[in-house]
Amino acid sequence: MVSYKIYVKNLVRKLKNSGKRKKEFYESYKEICAKHKDDWKPVTRDELKGCDKHDKYTYTVAKNMGDPANGPLSDYVTPYQYCHEFLPRLSEINHTLAGRRIDSLFTDKNYFGILFPDLLQPVTVLRRMGGQYFDVDYRPLTKEEALEKVSAYDQLVFKVSRGSRHGYGVSLIKNEGDNYEKALKDYGKHFIVQEVLRQHESTGYFNSSSVNIIRMTTLNWKGHVYVLHAKLRIGAPGSFTDLGVTDRNPLELVINEDGSFGKIAYDFDYAGTTYPDVFGKEIRGCIPDFPGIVTRITAAHMRFPDYGIIGWDLAIDEEGRMVLIEANSNCPAVFCAQCMHGPFFARLSADGRPLKDEIMSKPLNYDMKVF
Repeated sequence: MVSYKIYVKNLVRKLKNSGKRKKEFYESYKEICAKHKDDWKPVTRDELKGCDKHDKYTYTVAKNMGDPANGPLSDYVTPYQYCHEFLPRLSEINHTLAGRRIDSLFTDKNYFGILFPDLLQPVTVLRRMGGQYFDVDYRPLTKEEALEKVSAYDQLVFKVSRGSRHGYGVSLIKNEGDNYEKALKDYGKHFIVQEVLRQHESTGYFNSSSVNIIRMTTLNWKGHVYVLHAKLRIGAPGSFTDLGVTDRNPLELVINEDGSFGKIAYDFDYAGTTYPDVFGKEIRGCIPDFPGIVTRITAAHMRFPDYGIIGWDLAIDEEGRMVLIEANSNCPAVFCAQCMHGPFFARLSADGRPLKDEIMSKPLNYDMKVF
């Protein structure tokens, strides 16, 4: 009988060589470029030297959305390269095809209270884990006790604790009629209930209906943690989350090292559109104590060396304090972030070499660890 490790190893190699996911990336960026065929400049042959020739559409996006000062297009890591070549080298935990993990310490938001006890988080009212109800301190509750606990609040935020993405599975529910009782049933076996977070003026200014989130991407490599990217995601007017589905896409702003915002707003779906304002509001202000936020997040990532790259979602409460919303180790987005901040891995490491060269020099390991 073929062992599970060998089976997965062969499956990964078979799918990697099939080019299926590469075709998906290619078609996605081809659509974006087709939309802008009249106003975008195509990449030249000279610019494509050293680039993956099959990803010219991806590099076209980089050329037109990125800053020319970021350097040659060959420094950009395409989504396909990121998933197949970089992620398997950056993390030691359970990989499957395309470098995506099927297991992670950060899969369930209900465990963040244990994993990050030193980081401020939204006030938790109720947890459901494996079909069992718990209070904030992980003490078991009956269904009746759970309903009584949430009923003490006028409104609460219900979140799917596993597998939620792009704001899906997050709802603001009011204590009207049987809303809470219905939510306890409809949200299944894995969810978390929290108080509504009141955000700081610096982020709420752009849109007060949504809790606008800082996404910070960090790299833990050879005993050093690097901040690759930081941006503010702003929900469209009327949306409760920063990634809610409305008739208008959310917008994103670069966050500079000092916490100030870049002067251009980007489409969330990177359809190639930029704006001089955010839903008609002037771009101004900054994130309070942003260097302090960087210090706390890099220290947190240092404790998890098996997870080479993590995307942190953070909010700023009304008192100006950083609040951890979630940590994402399952393929944090890379390419669109590079259009905002420049190539992720072109910077120098602590050893003075480009991070890209150091990472790519590490042998690939397709084996899956089974626990």
